[in-house]
Amino acid sequence: MVIIFFYEKNFSKKSEHMFYKQWEPTRVKRTFYSEILDRKITTKFTHLALDMVDAAFGFDAFILEVMMRLVPYCAVFPSKVCSAFAQ
Repeated sequence: MVIIFFYEKNFSKKSEHMFYKQWEPTRVKRTFYSEILDRKITTKFTHLALDMVDAAFGFDAFILEVMMRLVPYCAVFPSKVCSAFAQ
């Protein structure tokens, strides 16, 4: 989860103080059926991730597309995520 902290200046004439703000993405809980795994998967998604699932025409296609994007980096940056794809 990405949390962005920033300061915002108050432009009212009464005060010249800076206000501390915090932003985090909105996540929604969704359930998708995976034909490859033959089961339902429930997890939290951002709206951008849901749009990407729709653009890929389904959850399975989205996961495969993301995996294919990560494979070239697995040789350079081995991690737990890449080792999970190798199994």
